[in-house]
This record gives sequence, C-alpha cells and structure tokens, in this order.
Amino acid sequence: MPETIPEKIKKPILIPVAFAIIVFLGASLVLISWLQQRQIREGAKAYIQSTRTLYEGTLREETKVIKVLLGFYKNDPRLIELFANRDRAALFDYANPIFEEIKQKYGINHFYFIDPQRRCFLRMFNPERYGDVINRFTLDEAVKSGEPHSGVELGTFGTLSLRVDYPWIVDGKLIGYLELGKEVDGFMPTLSNILGVEVLMLVETSCLDRGKWEEGQRLMGRKGDWNELPNHVVVGRTLAGIPKGLADNLNIGHEREEGFFGLTYDGRHFRAGITPLFVASGEEAGVIVAMKDFSDAEHSMQMLTGLLVSLVVVMSGFVFVFIYGVISRVELRLHRSREALRYEIMERRKAEKQILTALNEKQVLLKEIHHRVKNNMQIVCSLFRLQLGKIKDPRAAGILRDSQNRISAMALIHKTLYQPKDQSSIYFEEYIKELASSIFDSYEVDSERIVLKTDLESVAMDIDTVTPCGLILNELLTNAIKYAFPQGRKGEILISFKRKDDGFVLGVSDNGVGLPTGMDIRELNSLGLQLVMNLTEKQLWGRLEVSSDSGGASFRIFFREQPGKSKV
Repeated sequence: MPETIPEKIKKPILIPVAFAIIVFLGASLVLISWLQQRQIREGAKAYIQSTRTLYEGTLREETKVIKVLLGFYKNDPRLIELFANRDRAALFDYANPIFEEIKQKYGINHFYFIDPQRRCFLRMFNPERYGDVINRFTLDEAVKSGEPHSGVELGTFGTLSLRVDYPWIVDGKLIGYLELGKEVDGFMPTLSNILGVEVLMLVETSCLDRGKWEEGQRLMGRKGDWNELPNHVVVGRTLAGIPKGLADNLNIGHEREEGFFGLTYDGRHFRAGITPLFVASGEEAGVIVAMKDFSDAEHSMQMLTGLLVSLVVVMSGFVFVFIYGVISRVELRLHRSREALRYEIMERRKAEKQILTALNEKQVLLKEIHHRVKNNMQIVCSLFRLQLGKIKDPRAAGILRDSQNRISAMALIHKTLYQPKDQSSIYFEEYIKELASSIFDSYEVDSERIVLKTDLESVAMDIDTVTPCGLILNELLTNAIKYAFPQGRKGEILISFKRKDDGFVLGVSDNGVGLPTGMDIRELNSLGLQLVMNLTEKQLWGRLEVSSDSGGASFRIFFREQPGKSKV
C-alpha cells in the first residue's frame, strides 16, 4: 500500500464539504421559504374557513331572532284585528312603530303582511305597493308545509335578504302570512370586525336583470357598476375597490387547490378564498370572497429569512474552518495507523482462512459420519430382511420386521442429514411422508384398501427431537396397519403434525375397529406401546392422549422442542 502525502487528504474531503455546505444553505433557503408560505397558507385557510363558519352561524342565529319576533307579533290582538278587517291604513299606522323599533334594534328592513292567496297586503317599507302575488321559495315552502320557513332570497333588484315566512294562524284558521327579512350584506361588517378580514359579496349576472339591478342601485343610493367584474356584480363590500387579480381568479376559484389565491390592493397583499353563496332553493347565486391581509406577516418573514440566511452563512464558515483544522490533525493519524491496519487485515484474513478450512473439514466429517451410520443401519436392515426369509414362525417374523422398521426409521434420519442441504436439522414434513411410505412398502399394504392421509405443517427440527418422533410414528403406524383393519377391512389412516401454542402435536388416527373397551396402554404387555410411552415421557418430555370408539383409535403426542438444541 503506497504512502499518501497528508496534504492530499484535504482536497478530496474539503471540496465535498464545501459543496455540502452550499447545498445545505440552498436547501435551508428553500425550506424556510416553503415553511413561510405554508404558514401563510394555513393561516389563510383558517381565516377563510372561519369566515364560512361565522357566516353560516350568523344566518342561523339571525333566523332564530326573526322567528322569535314573528312568534311574538303574530299573537298581537291589534295586528290580528286590523289585518282581519283589511284596514290597510290603520294597520300601517299601528305596525309602523313596531317596524321602526325592530329595524333599529335588529336591522330588520323587510316587513310583509300577506293574505292566504299569497297577495301582498302591506309592505311596511313601501306601503304604496301592494296587491302583487309573492313568488318566493321560502313562502312556497311555508304554504306547502304550514310551518315557518327561512332562507336567503335573491330579490328583483339584486339584493340578498334573509327572509322568514310565518303562517299566521288564529283560532286554528289561516288568516295569512307574516314575513320579516334583513339584507345579508349587513352581516359583512360583523364578519370583518370579528375575524379581521375583508369581504366581498358577489352575485352572478346570469341570475339578474341588468335594468332591474341598476334601478335598485339608484333606489338604494348606490353607485354600482355592472361591468366592474366579468359575470358578477358586487352587492356588498368592506373594501372601497376591487383587488387586483380577483377577476382572473373568480372563474377558477372553485377549481384551484383548496380554493385559495393571492390578491393585491392598495399596496397590501391578501390571501383570499371563495365561499359559494346559495339561496333558499339550493341554487348557487354567487360567492362570498373573504380576504386576509398578510402584508405585515410576509414582511416579518422576509426579515426573518434574511436573518436566518446570515446566521447560516456565518455558522457554515465556522464549520468549514473547524473541519479544516480537524482534517489536518486526522490525516497525520491516518498516515501513522495505515500500516498497523494493513497488518491487522492480513492477520485476520489468515485466521478467517483457517476457520473456513476447519469448518469445511467438520462438515465433511459430519456428512461422512451420517453416511456411515446410515450404511451400517441399512446393512442391519438387510440382514433382518435375509433372516425374515428363513423364519417360519409368524410371531418371530413380525417381531423381526418391527425391529427392522425401527432401524429403518433411524436410518432415514441419517440419510436425510447426509443430503447437501443441512446437517443439523430435518424438515419433519418430508421425513414423515418418506417414513410412512417406507412402512407401507415394508408391510406390502394395498393402497386401495388402506388409504394414507396426511395433515402436516412444515417445521425444521433437530435430530434429538426427530429420532424419538420417528420411532413413535413407526410404532403407531405399524399398529394401525396390523390391527385396525382385520379381515381385509378398508379404511383410512391420518398422520397429523401441527404447531400448538409454544409446542407441537403429533397424531396418528384411523377409522378402524378401535381399541378394546377399558384398555389401559400402561398395563399392556406390548413392546411397541411401551416404547411409545417411554419415548414420549422420557425423551420428548411430553404427554400421550389416547381415545377410541367404534369409529377408530386416535393417538396424540403433545411435546415441546427442548431449548439448547441446534436447528436451522
């Protein structure tokens, strides 16, 4: 490894550091700007949503007040008498002080007396005009339902009014309708004062007749301009003029993300939002534009941005100088330790090579052991097979065959471990299937008479657990083949292996003749079942459950894999 001149370390390190500082500075500026804009957007969103909420709440509260007033005046006996007598002049003289009082206190500027045929009997604010039929949605609903109905109505002259129509029922008889109303644009100063926002109320020109609207403006002493905005006219405002940019945003305000946009007016910067303005029939007649002045906030944030940028530049300079000094000291230490590190790497590589060599030797030795054990057991099985051919005693032949199957079960374990996959664990599902097939072949079982079924979960287990499980399975499966289906009887044998809680359940069941009634397997003089009991309790540290009826026998072994045993 060639030696490196210390000074050469600075350049490859300091250049990326300087680049990182520049990137950090740029990212900081972008992040600060984004956070500022987000704060302004969130603030604007809160104000606009509050404007919507306050407008709707104001409508509800004003409606309640008007309903209370109507509920009071509908019971005035003098009003009832004069209206029933159709004495218009006397009714006006009596009701006019009432109208002036509620106009002064509650801002009510519409007071109607309407007969049952929906003809206007008296307008308190314009008594000379009467006899015309009132066609309004709120009155329509009151007539249909017989109950008070309220809502915002768009008048002939382009005014928006909150109206409440009240069926006037006396002694169970409808004598007419009372109606009170107030201009909606009167709510705007309240919205502006409470929330600190500017408000414009606009009505779509498609909902108005230009001549009627201009006539209404003259009657109300206003100087409205039909062409002030495209497709809209102003029916109420808290600003003297129209903010720059409003006309461009009216048509796309509903489509814009979150409905918010920027406006300027008289050197001030606003964030604005649009609220649809619905009349009582549910139709959209216009919009309410709420605008929050963020000029001071933007100026403060610009100053804060400049301060933060200056602070970041100064801190970056200090960091750069500090890193330069640290690198100067570190490069000398790196130079001194390089040789020691190279020597240590060489030594570790030697040790790693020795370990890998020893591991390979161990694996080869372990495979050879399993191979030889398997071969020896197969030799024993072959000797048993030869001896079986010479034994005439069926009982002795059966004992010899059982012993042969036990040795085959253990030999199968070593055969599996000899495979190139793993020398420490066995997938029990594969082992069970191969062992069962070997036992069926050993007893030359007719697969059409006795059907083998399995319900197995794939689990890797160590040899110390598989060995007793294999011997147990050999004994139980052998007993089922030999005794469960006498005299050519047909049936099924089910081998199951499942996880249960933190352990396992190995089961062998059949639908054969079952066990004798009252039989206790602990008292039987059966080597196979004694072997099952001993392996279950003394090697697996488990428990054996046996059940039997006319529908067959079932053996289930519950056990846990003992800790500290190897498994992959």
